[in-house]
Amino acid sequence: MNFKERPSAETRKDSPVTNLSEGIETAVIRDLAFDMFKLARGLKERALTYDTIVSDDASGRLVSLFIKKVFDGLRKKQNQPPIKTNFIASGRFISENKLNAINNFLDKNKNNLGKVLLVTEYIETGNSIAKIIETLNSLQIDFDLAALTVYHQINRDTLRKRGLKGDFFFASESRSYSSGGVKLHGQKGLSGITKNIEDSNPFPERFKTTIKSEYPEDNKVVQRERQIVQGIVNRARKDIDLLAKKTIELLEK
Repeated sequence: MNFKERPSAETRKDSPVTNLSEGIETAVIRDLAFDMFKLARGLKERALTYDTIVSDDASGRLVSLFIKKVFDGLRKKQNQPPIKTNFIASGRFISENKLNAINNFLDKNKNNLGKVLLVTEYIETGNSIAKIIETLNSLQIDFDLAALTVYHQINRDTLRKRGLKGDFFFASESRSYSSGGVKLHGQKGLSGITKNIEDSNPFPERFKTTIKSEYPEDNKVVQRERQIVQGIVNRARKDIDLLAKKTIELLEK
């Protein structure tokens, strides 16, 4: 069966792919389940190739966690260890301090990274991802790039002009700003982290610790807000785990 596009209404009831979203409670993950499957399918043959996933930006965390779980499941069957994962707070508007911190972190750890898969949720112009591409190239780190969704004018040649030397994988193209991986933008309550573009920390920041109030830290209102956020994060991670398990089953058929 050809899964280049979403299953048609005629084949939907007979297609195992349509079962991907069953049991998933988080709406945006349910909506993106098919695209995530497509990305994993495109990367299947590389599961044993990569040593490290580097996740670009806060919004890309769920995509990266999904790919990691799929890779780990496939690698386990080949008696291979889990893939390493690093999350960095990159993006178009980050400060020089943040960019320097990312560079320093990657430089310090480059000998342990091996072959890298750089993962992001959405590429619109390529300008944002170009910063991290430049950093990885300057450190002579061998990497490929994977995106859940790209703007319809983005392709391998476009990214070659941005400095990409490795392979490029993506699941879907978007012609609007409300579809595909764009839906993950600003979903701090799902990933559990957010991005401080000004500080000198290369990593994203835990979202629930950024919840502020005029009340003292031990106030019940503040604590309740944080509990709600953690509950949403836990649900999203369970959904990602379920989606990864279903994806592995389909990939092995």
